[in-house]
Amino acid sequence: MITEEQRLARRKGLGGSDIAGIVPCDPERPTKTGTLSPWATQVQIWDSKVGPDTGDRIANKEAVWWGSEEEDLVAKRFSMLTGKRTVNHNFMITDGCLIANIDRLIIPAGQKIAAHHGVIRTNELFEAKTSGEEWPMTDVVTVTDSGFEILDGSGIPAHYVTQCNHYLGRVPSAERIFVGVKMAIPCGRFARTEFRAYVLERDDEAISSQDDYARWWWEEFVVGGKRPEAVCEEDVQILWRRSKPMTKMTVTKTMFDAWKRLRLAKDALKLAKDEEEKAKIAIQSEMKDRESIVGPDGETVLATWKTGKEKTKITTDWEKLARDKGVTDEEIAAATTTVTSPGSRSFLPKFTDKIVSVAEQIDIRALPDPEPDKSETDGQTETDEQASAESAA
Repeated sequence: MITEEQRLARRKGLGGSDIAGIVPCDPERPTKTGTLSPWATQVQIWDSKVGPDTGDRIANKEAVWWGSEEEDLVAKRFSMLTGKRTVNHNFMITDGCLIANIDRLIIPAGQKIAAHHGVIRTNELFEAKTSGEEWPMTDVVTVTDSGFEILDGSGIPAHYVTQCNHYLGRVPSAERIFVGVKMAIPCGRFARTEFRAYVLERDDEAISSQDDYARWWWEEFVVGGKRPEAVCEEDVQILWRRSKPMTKMTVTKTMFDAWKRLRLAKDALKLAKDEEEKAKIAIQSEMKDRESIVGPDGETVLATWKTGKEKTKITTDWEKLARDKGVTDEEIAAATTTVTSPGSRSFLPKFTDKIVSVAEQIDIRALPDPEPDKSETDGQTETDEQASAESAA
């Protein structure tokens, strides 16, 4: 975790973890933040530099703590698999409004150090990451003596590429940066752990373009005092934290149009919730006591409706027993009640990309008709038998 001194220093410039939060996302691949970062918007980065200093702004401190603590393990595993030794670099690099706290340096082969008094003496950097999802497999760049494969840097997520380029830009002698990542890849109800290493070669054109944009952004919004555009509700809460008592304004054209769209959206949401409930009931009514429904292939699970474990609650009337002396085991048992309630059924429709892709190939005309309700069938059979008997009589 960073120190208080480092936190205050970060308010004076844009660091590696800030860059993805200011670079706009690809219009063809929009993100909820409007930037390359999955977590930060431009408003949030801007506020961390010019807003009130409220201390630690990290939302998910638990995840950050674990990520920080696991950095050493990631670096250790990287060294074990590649033979490359790494070392911490505890000096902040300042380049105007661009600052950098590099995770680690790679000690050159045959050397004992990678930096001296803050001066970096290596051409290779290292960044440790942990991820809850799988990174893409890319071409193998090199195979180490141990047989471990180092992959091409194109598999590094875009928001981390900007961070890597930011660090390479602050170290002119650096030719490449290695990224070691410990991934917890979802696998059904569990996750499997996998370690991969990627290498991103220096790209001066990309670094220069990114640096130019970052310097412009700093001058425009931090020095110039301009506010970035809000893209989410958290942004507007940051930009206008407090209301002015007893103030009002007349609705404008754009506001009234937005108000109407909001009303229509709420109506549509209510209708969608009603439709969701009806669809769920229709599925459950046909499933009856079955636990799952599958596609025609017999394998693709479209939904499950399983009963959870029974819940047992044991209660002893200790207050009553406390009034008696010499209480026996039989009296304690008599004052103890055990109530077991059945587990509730949990309905879970599945709409992963793979399942939806399979479902789109299903020909609804080839599917069987709904099963008739057994009670209705029995009643109808009895009626038909009665009618036959009366006709015969």
